[in-house]
Amino acid sequence: MPCYGVGMVTNSSALPKDLFAPRTFVQLMGIYERNYERLVRLLGDPSGLEPSQALELPGLPPLTVEIKARSRYTLELVLGHRFGDERLPDLLVRLYHDARLVEAVAADAQRFPSRPLARLPGHWQANILLYKWLEYCETSRLAPPACAAAA
Repeated sequence: MPCYGVGMVTNSSALPKDLFAPRTFVQLMGIYERNYERLVRLLGDPSGLEPSQALELPGLPPLTVEIKARSRYTLELVLGHRFGDERLPDLLVRLYHDARLVEAVAADAQRFPSRPLARLPGHWQANILLYKWLEYCETSRLAPPACAAAA
């Protein structure tokens, strides 16, 4: 039985054909929207997240989720798979509850917690990384065991 990817973007009109080249602010906002949708599908209701937790995904190291800051309108999380003492991709993300957006704020959150990304090019690359990584996690979580083992 063939394995098919799940969790594909349902409305990709806001996304450019070449995801890796920085484009417009509007397209970046489209990535933020898709990142929110994927993160919520993966983790569930953001208001119910524990300060630190691990999510088991078939065939992958545990996905660690740590809350760094929580406010009325935002939630800052550090996400990554745990490989021994290292967390990869180690992304600091900010979730905007009211706007239903998620943006990658910093990469290498453990080593460089206060180093912001460069404006559009840096934000674009980090958010494409988050976008593709969330797609990978979501697909791994939803894939039938035979597909997860073949991947």
